Amino acid sequence: MEKMKKNAEEEKREAMTRLLDILKQCKNEKDYNGNKKGVKLTFSNLKASSSGMSRKFNIHVITKKGELLNITYLISKVMGETFTSDGLMRVYGCGMDMLFNTCYELNCAIYRLKGHKKYNHDIAYHGFVDTSYNLL
Repeated sequence: MEKMKKNAEEEKREAMTRLLDILKQCKNEKDYNGNKKGVKLTFSNLKASSSGMSRKFNIHVITKKGELLNITYLISKVMGETFTSDGLMRVYGCGMDMLFNTCYELNCAIYRLKGHKKYNHDIAYHGFVDTSYNLL
């Protein structure tokens, strides 16, 4: 059992490394003070379950060269969410902005994988990805 957990953790770390390499190729958003807020994600194919308790979507980034890259699989691995057979990521929850929450939780997951013991709200709001997003 311990070996299986280690492999899943290694997969998360590999996905995080690949994701961070992609994010380095993208333009960082800045706030009104000029502080980096992170890369803005673009969401598409938004679908809600019939019960309203989960959402499925694709996640893309736009590189500095203007390319649209699908990073749904990498993010689902890093966050430990379900990657569905139709190529979408499923997140559970309702009654809140699930796209904002995905951006926020992704920053938290990356910081945890990078070994940060403590984190505060500034880390999650000014992290690797911007907590505001685009819809496609």
